[in-house]
Amino acid sequence: MPKKFLVVGTRSTASLAYHFWFGLTKLGIKAVRIITITTETYDYINKLDRKSLIIVIGFPRYLTELKEILTFSKEKGIRTITITDSPFSSLIGDLRLYSPAESASFVA
Repeated sequence: MPKKFLVVGTRSTASLAYHFWFGLTKLGIKAVRIITITTETYDYINKLDRKSLIIVIGFPRYLTELKEILTFSKEKGIRTITITDSPFSSLIGDLRLYSPAESASFVA
């Protein structure tokens, strides 16, 4: 089991990231959630080791910041999981989970 979990979701997926993080903590799993990406996010990821796991949640329009987080994590050798809408998503993790979205916007 990974040492540390990091759940990342911004803008329209921030609430999903919060709910996922909350579920992990209810299971007794220590996790950190990120809902805004700043330089501190990269500092935190830089301190993680290869036994950590980063879960990125993103739907169209895929944010460049999420792609950069995945690239940075892979360069550090940290495992990643992506939760997105399609196998054609530009968010590519070590494990990819799909949840089709009917609309490009959760509001619509």
